[in-house]
Amino acid sequence: MEHTIQFGGDQFETLSLDQKNQLMISASQFVAEKFGGWQNVLDWNAHLDETNDHAHMDMIPLTEDSRLSAKDLYSKGTLQIVQNELLTYMQELYPEMDFKRADKAERGFANGKTQKDYERLKAVVDDNKNYLQQINDFKKEMITVRAEVSPDETVSEELQKQKFGQALSDNKVTDFWKKYGTEVASVTTKYGFNQFFDWLNLSEISQKIQNAFKRTKDWINDRREVIKSEKQEMAARETEIKYGTEQLANVLDLFHPAETEKIKQLRHVNGLSGLAINGKSLTNAEALPYVLKEATIKRLKELEKSPLLNSSYRIDQNRGRGR
Repeated sequence: MEHTIQFGGDQFETLSLDQKNQLMISASQFVAEKFGGWQNVLDWNAHLDETNDHAHMDMIPLTEDSRLSAKDLYSKGTLQIVQNELLTYMQELYPEMDFKRADKAERGFANGKTQKDYERLKAVVDDNKNYLQQINDFKKEMITVRAEVSPDETVSEELQKQKFGQALSDNKVTDFWKKYGTEVASVTTKYGFNQFFDWLNLSEISQKIQNAFKRTKDWINDRREVIKSEKQEMAARETEIKYGTEQLANVLDLFHPAETEKIKQLRHVNGLSGLAINGKSLTNAEALPYVLKEATIKRLKELEKSPLLNSSYRIDQNRGRGR
């Protein structure tokens, strides 16, 4: 049978380690004598690193006639009597300490829990459950974001091996495989989601999301620079085309001013009539090269017939109008 003897309160917390141990040993001595003496004690340990300092004492339930019978030694009534007697014993042994039962000090229960204690702690438990649910919901949302930002992301293989080793030592390999699979998996899969949810805390998931967003942001910035460079190159090309067109118009103006005037008009009006390719009307920009070509050929033919040119200048008719 295991007995737990626990102390709490502000006054107890001010004591030294030796003083705390002495109080727990004194209380344990009283309990041990009530159930057969120290010769029946198998183990005694003091725990000073948890919420409340306490001692665990394991005893063999041996009756006075040398029978093993926990039923004969322990009952609800017996434990209430021993607790009340223990309080009186500690108050007399340490009058300087203001010992009270935990239920009277509102720090826990008597062995028979009161409705007031139950309701008070139930409210605390419910609040903790609600808070834990909120944390888990938020964690799921973060993992969902993680899956959208980096769908191929997995936990590290080192972490997977560490968790598998724990399952192996606990003899829970089958349960482990059912929930987490046999290897690291993408966060978008059921196994991967469970790995992220159970093995990583919120700060680690948040850091992974931040890193993924940073990589995405860097990629966007790089693309912006590329697009900016491409826009500059396109602007330079447009300027070059515009300059070339103006130069061609100036050259054509030397051949035939009337045709040049028509081209200038094409650059300022909306739409063209009577000029199309495969039934599709051309815009000013699309039509301009064709108009320039036709006007140039027409003018060159006129010049070919001019007596001002020497007889060596001719257009090779066999090479086509586009030449």
